[in-house]
Amino acid sequence: MAREHSGWSLRTALNFPDDIDVTVMYDGQLETNPEELKKLTMPLLGIFGEEDQGIPLTEVKRFEAILDSLGLNASINIYPNARHAL
Repeated sequence: MAREHSGWSLRTALNFPDDIDVTVMYDGQLETNPEELKKLTMPLLGIFGEEDQGIPLTEVKRFEAILDSLGLNASINIYPNARHAL
């Protein structure tokens, strides 16, 4: 399992998809390049705060839409009124 720390879990999952069974991310930079995201072969859980100034809600929704369009096994949870690093 890759767990988040400043974007490392997503980056690790993208770089080593055969070695990761599941990825959980709750902060860090989002990847929005569909060609990169196609590498995800494992389930992904994203946990974000609606009021996060570091990762704007518009970017989270864009990330989620790209994951959905690729048919990836991803669940994005957005917590109302929550800020960065829940």
